[in-house]
Amino acid sequence: MFFLPSVTVFSFSLFLDVSLLPAERLPVVYLENTFLAILLIALLQFAYRFPTTEESQKLERWLIFFLSCAYACWEAGLAIWRFQLLSQGLVEISARLYGLSAHF
Repeated sequence: MFFLPSVTVFSFSLFLDVSLLPAERLPVVYLENTFLAILLIALLQFAYRFPTTEESQKLERWLIFFLSCAYACWEAGLAIWRFQLLSQGLVEISARLYGLSAHF
């Protein structure tokens, strides 16, 4: 249901990432992982419902839904934190921030 809009938004963010100057594209870079996490929710739910919904996978489908939503919230929280730092004139893009999400 929301797979196509999430792919469109993520693709547009990738387009802006390569089209804008470095200072202008920073907010887009901060939001890309959040858009990708939302796309992950849509893709996983599509995989569980295609071609039909299996009742035997209902618990698994809900568990995957809540875990992927938690990941999307984690990425949104990181984006908000980075925007707060940016408002103070600081830029933080570091691999150490992805310690937890790299294992997801």
